Amino acid sequence: MNPKKSDVTPVGLFLRRLRFEHNESQEEMAQKLGITAPYISLLEYRQPLTKKLALGIIRSYNLSGKEKDAFVNMVTNDVVQRFWGKVG
Repeated sequence: MNPKKSDVTPVGLFLRRLRFEHNESQEEMAQKLGITAPYISLLEYRQPLTKKLALGIIRSYNLSGKEKDAFVNMVTNDVVQRFWGKVG
């Protein structure tokens, strides 16, 4: 089954935007973060981020201020929804 563009998670969209802003391929982003390109693809579609990887993204891409806050909220919401279902 091939994922559809509509299956991309909010975290996945954020990662894609980061890649495009830095003119990076999945392979280049993966190398920067110390993971594999297929794992980047999983992150864009369905795999939740670990705390360690989220912190690595914040550091590697110098996220700060509102951008960092938005990213942290996305990651938190993703984890909550995946493990406890939609809240509210």
